Amino acid sequence: TSGILLPSYGNSVALGYNLKDLGYYFGINDYIDLKLTSDVFTRGSFRFGVNSNYKKRYKYQGGININFSKTKIGEEYRSDYSINNDFSIKWNHQEDPKLRPNSRFSATVNIASSSYSKNNLYSSDYLQNSLSSNISWNKKWEEKPYNFSLNMRHSQNTLTKQVDLTIPEVTFTTGRLKFTQDSNKPAFLTNLGFSYSLNSKTQLRRPDSLLFNNMNENIKSGIKHTIPLSTSFSFLKHINLSPSINYIERWYFKKNIQEWNNNSNEIEVDTTSGFYQVRDFNISINASTKLYGLLDFKKTTFRHVITPSLSISYHPDFSNEKWNIYSTVQSDTIGNENTYSHFNGSIYGVPQIGKYGNISFSLRNNLEMKLKEKDN
Repeated sequence: TSGILLPSYGNSVALGYNLKDLGYYFGINDYIDLKLTSDVFTRGSFRFGVNSNYKKRYKYQGGININFSKTKIGEEYRSDYSINNDFSIKWNHQEDPKLRPNSRFSATVNIASSSYSKNNLYSSDYLQNSLSSNISWNKKWEEKPYNFSLNMRHSQNTLTKQVDLTIPEVTFTTGRLKFTQDSNKPAFLTNLGFSYSLNSKTQLRRPDSLLFNNMNENIKSGIKHTIPLSTSFSFLKHINLSPSINYIERWYFKKNIQEWNNNSNEIEVDTTSGFYQVRDFNISINASTKLYGLLDFKKTTFRHVITPSLSISYHPDFSNEKWNIYSTVQSDTIGNENTYSHFNGSIYGVPQIGKYGNISFSLRNNLEMKLKEKDN
């Protein structure tokens, strides 16, 4: 039922006498309501809030809470006089899993100015220093191995005033896909398949007061593609071979170029914008077989299974300048050089420096015993 919300009376040393939670409640209908509240202080401070809850059975439910406040402390002629305008936004939304079985939207938002909790001590969460938000949408396709997700994230620390934004992060993945379904083809082609994943992310990390200043210089973004390719087949009838290639390609839009300045005797860094591809891949092959041995006694039979396995992997050296990922720069006045990456600090990193190869061998033994049944 709609009606007036009666306030509570109080007194604050810093803000003066006050009326808290004075407002009006609107019972709009069976699915949504609205509450308007305010706090008034005799020394000039106030707060105004809007709160609404909604719910539709078997579909969705949630609530939103928005507050604006003006906090006046001290008198104009005093050195500790201050006026702070603050805000707080909270929103939560959930969908019933039966609403759209292959698609789901959810939201948890908690954003506030860094001084809101400090200046609104009557708030229920005035001790909370870390705030975070996540808005997500997920979708999968029926009878197809595809998945898609979209996320927007926020986190902030009201003590350090540091804000981290991910706006947005997109992920698309597939299950393993085969090149052919024809079982009459050779095993190498029949088992040849790949999967694919795409991840795109844009991040901004700044103090809240400088969050949107020089965004182009401070924002980090990139796109990452991952494609593992593999197959398996028999060699000489008894050896199982499983070769695979894992290919990664990163797309970046900024590149750092370092140069030695003979006048200032220091390294200068220049950032250029463009479209840059950073490739990375590794190759591996695994070979295994089984050796069987059988000992048959009068009452007992033993079977010994030996499974040797050999694995080889290789990763090229991507610090070679032909890959356009790493370069060298003079680092001091006597001509020493350092190797650096054009994409240091990028959102998905860079391939490792150096050529890498690995050979491993394993041998697994399994001894089984079977007792023969006695004759009746």
